[in-house]
Amino acid sequence: MRNGGFLIRPARTTGVLMLTAVCVLGTGTAAAGAAPAEAQAESRRIAEATLGQDLRVIVTATRSTRDRYAASVDLAVHRFSGGAWHQTSRIRVGQADGWFWYSLTGSTPVCEFSVKDYPRRPGQPHDDHTVDPTPQRITLSLGVTPSIGCSPVHRYHLDGDRVVAD
Repeated sequence: MRNGGFLIRPARTTGVLMLTAVCVLGTGTAAAGAAPAEAQAESRRIAEATLGQDLRVIVTATRSTRDRYAASVDLAVHRFSGGAWHQTSRIRVGQADGWFWYSLTGSTPVCEFSVKDYPRRPGQPHDDHTVDPTPQRITLSLGVTPSIGCSPVHRYHLDGDRVVAD
């Protein structure tokens, strides 16, 4: 399908769970204590990397509820502890609703994605109280549109368990 010169690929729906809120209808007001019904945004995991046995980075695209062609991208850091993965930090990649949904859910949404340990250089200061003396670096580049190509590389690092943009 074409839209304004862009080739639009319909999103694949296999494995996608759509959630909808249930609204209680009565005399025109919601039941006591009930929140107003809101549409749940569709989201897709578009990349994931595990470093060692206790660090996982997940990149998720969430479709806009205001513009069906737009999406937001989040990068979340998870640590394994107590027998389960727990999210410790999340950061928005680019602007909210600043990505094209169909590019992010197409066959090649990720141009570059890496999670690496970078050893400290000799003589570089080291705090003995640091849990992990080797900083983890995350790089990410996503497809903007088929005609534009890839986005600039977004760079992040972990400060403890918190993801920080470089």
